[in-house]
Order: sequence, then structure tokens, then C-alpha cells
Amino acid sequence: MQNRQAELNEAIKRTIVWFDLFSFPLTPLELWQFLPINAQWSEIIPALTDNNFGLMRNQGFWFIGDEQKIHTRLRRQNYADRKFKLALKFAKIFGKLPWVKLIAVANQIGYGNLKDLGDIDLFIITQKNRLWLTRLIMAAPLKILKLRPNDRPGENSSRDTFCLSFLLDEDHLNLVRFRLNTGEEDIYLTYWLASLTPVFERGETFHKLISENNWLKKQLPNWQIAIASRQRLIKKNNKSSISKLLDKLETISGNWQKKHLRREHSDLMNRDTRVIINDHTLKLHTLDRRQEFKDKFYEKLKTI
Repeated sequence: MQNRQAELNEAIKRTIVWFDLFSFPLTPLELWQFLPINAQWSEIIPALTDNNFGLMRNQGFWFIGDEQKIHTRLRRQNYADRKFKLALKFAKIFGKLPWVKLIAVANQIGYGNLKDLGDIDLFIITQKNRLWLTRLIMAAPLKILKLRPNDRPGENSSRDTFCLSFLLDEDHLNLVRFRLNTGEEDIYLTYWLASLTPVFERGETFHKLISENNWLKKQLPNWQIAIASRQRLIKKNNKSSISKLLDKLETISGNWQKKHLRREHSDLMNRDTRVIINDHTLKLHTLDRRQEFKDKFYEKLKTI
């Protein structure tokens, strides 16, 4: 019994500390879903109230440190709601492309925890051989309308803009190859995947993504796919769109975009997991803070 209590206590501490890095206090249900160990729901509340590391409760949230984090979370939820509505508008337009399989909001917006001046990170899955064409068709009008990050002058240059920095085709969905070190723990990637919130889906693409990444359930055994409301998800039936013309356009658009890569992308291309560019994957994260957050996480654990 004592061993189980100690195991739960450590798992709760790790989860609370991780989300504290992002000023994000958790509800008991969120905490249970994000625990790194298998647990019964009935175990959570007793374990929360019998902790040994100064866990606090207010307004239904559990946290460590300053309760101002609750106000930060609630304020950011309002920002995220606004950004979700913009993401839905994006999805209604570009979801008409018959080869687009999934559009999801990523990073902290998936938890409803985004700063007012932040952009909207999108994760996109396409049909095979439509990766480059999709990015070109999406990026061009956003560029013209100055809806890409840093296209506008001033301090608010990224506010409510769209970041198209991660696209995959439907045949290359296993994300384990993006870990900081293959086979080792990548806490950020685990929670990044768990936070993805689809705003457009064709067929059962999101379920396929999660199925291809069955390691997620090993990392977060209590986590479950959330059922999105109609206000936050557009679903379409799967339709094939095989066309020699589109195949040709895919090749042309890919060649053109490769020649016009930004300097920071071309310099880092395929050197590590930050920037990966090929005909199946476009991952353009020049600023990859995963290791930084992982280091901060373990440093903070030592102080709790």
C-alpha cells in the first residue's frame, strides 16, 4: 500500500511540475489523463490530498507555487478560444482540398493555454504525394494577407497568424523518429501529441495517427482521445483524388519550394530532428526548445 502511494505521489509530482513549466494548473481529470502510470480514477483525489510536496488546490485546479497561475490559465483560455475560431475558418477553406486528411492545432493551444500575441501552430496530414502542393496552396494566400508569423511590422507581428511548420503524409505517421534521441524519453513530444486538437478530419485520420503512435499509450496509459464538439471539428468523408496533373504539380511545387527555402531551414535541413525536409515530411522547427524544457523539468523536480 505504501509503495503504491509513493508511486502515485511521484507520478503526480512529475505531471504537476511539467505543466507548471507552462503556468498551467490542472484539474483532477486532466492530471489523471496525463499521469505517466496506470491509475484508477478513484485513486486520484485521495492521492492529491495526501501529497508530500506542497500541492495546492483552488477553483478546482491543483498546482504548486503561486495561485496567480490559475488566472493566467483562465485568461489564456479566452485567447485560445479566439484562435480556435480562426483555425476553424482556416479549416473550412483549406479542408476543401480533397487530399487534406487532417488539420489540428498544436503546442500549447491544444491545452487552451496560449498567449495573446502568439501564432497558431498547425499540424497537417495530407494524402501521399500532396505534401508540397498542400503547403504551397496554403502558404501563398496567407503570405499575401500577411497571416504568416512575422509578416507584419511591430510587436504584434505574430498575433493570430498561422504557422505551417509541420506537415506529414498519411504513410509516414509514426513520430518516434522525431524524438530528441531515438529510444529515449522525449517528454515534450509525448505531451505535444496528446495535446493535438483536430479542427478538420477526413475519414478517421486522427485515430490512424494515434494508432501508428501506440507508444503514446505506454507513456500516458490513462490518456484518451477527446471527442471534439461540432464547434471545433469539421469532418469529411474520405474521397480519393488521383490525378496525373496533381502529381505533376506536386513535383513542380516541391522543386520550387526547395529552391526557395529560408536560409535557416536550408542550413539545418536533415541535420537533426529540428528541420526535416523530404517528400513525406516537412518539419520546420528551427527553434526547438524540447531539450531546454526537459532540462528545466528535471532541475525543478530536484527542488520539489
